[in-house]
Amino acid sequence: MGKFLEDYLPYVNVVYTVIDFFLKTDNQVMTKISEEVGKLSYGFSSAMAWIYFLCVILILGIVSLIISKRVYYYE
Repeated sequence: MGKFLEDYLPYVNVVYTVIDFFLKTDNQVMTKISEEVGKLSYGFSSAMAWIYFLCVILILGIVSLIISKRVYYYE
């Protein structure tokens, strides 16, 4: 189990950091989505949330790809 944690702990930290960065309360996109929900514009806010979600997933994939290229495993 120790080897597993050593291998994947950098990924867990990066994933958590990226998601936390995009979900901060001072984020303008999240604020706009919350405002639209407050106006009962559920369709528009849902569409914005899905597009934002896909952008976050795309960025997370790019970051994971970059990290996987920079992490070296010595056996």
